[in-house]
Amino acid sequence: MSNPKHILVVEDNDVGRDAVANILEARGYEVSAVPDAASMRALIDTETSIDAVVLDASHLGESGTSLARYAKGHRLPVVMMSGTKSAMVFAEQHGLQLLLRPFQPEQLDAALHQAMGSGLYGRGFA
Repeated sequence: MSNPKHILVVEDNDVGRDAVANILEARGYEVSAVPDAASMRALIDTETSIDAVVLDASHLGESGTSLARYAKGHRLPVVMMSGTKSAMVFAEQHGLQLLLRPFQPEQLDAALHQAMGSGLYGRGFA
């Protein structure tokens, strides 16, 4: 049996972060959840087992687009959660999965599968 995929959830809203983490854990993922950009960067820099990042596109102390670039620079697939036009444009231009809010648990799972399955940024496909 394989190890569960490790997903890093980056969301500044406690309720939203817990909700996303609970959805992922119920679907069998290992989850680390952080509230801001600094915590995300620190975890990515020290934790080599992260398989993908689910990222709120705003309100993290740094732009979601900057954080998405950072994660991609570490060869991690990224799913951005947002409803803003700028996030949609950025995600499309940079080959990211965008999950429009509000979303259903199945949509989150599908976006993660698509992001990790592409092989474009995942560490396992280097």
